[in-house]
Amino acid sequence: MAVYSSVEEYLAAVEAKLPDAITKYLAPEVEEILREFTMSNVYGHYTPKQGAWIDGSTYHATRSLLGGISSWTEGNTLYATSFAAPNASIAGGTVYGGSDGGFYTLLESSNMGIWKSGFPRPVIGPAQSYIDSHSNVLVDKLVKGLESML
Repeated sequence: MAVYSSVEEYLAAVEAKLPDAITKYLAPEVEEILREFTMSNVYGHYTPKQGAWIDGSTYHATRSLLGGISSWTEGNTLYATSFAAPNASIAGGTVYGGSDGGFYTLLESSNMGIWKSGFPRPVIGPAQSYIDSHSNVLVDKLVKGLESML
């Protein structure tokens, strides 16, 4: 561990390392939480009937959410979402939600277009609530990681 000659020098070192520590120690945890909520709130919520939903292809196309999960920092703020866009499963079908997190926004609404009686499947709000309620655990991991970098 480095030795600092003043509190100001130490705080400057912390400030300089914080974005890297967030990326290395916090981002993987947040991405995993988002994956878990995606699995439970989207894929674990409904299983299509055999032969329904165009042989299930519409339902399974949305599994792209899991592969599209990523995070980034802006300053000392961490953001995470899925950049995946749903594939059109019907010839001539319209694809919605191709923007950053747009598919999650679509899934949180009940305006599911071709999917009559679509029901909301929120992910971001519940994941954020979970993160907020477990922030002490996440902050501990971040602090330990940051200390190892100084």
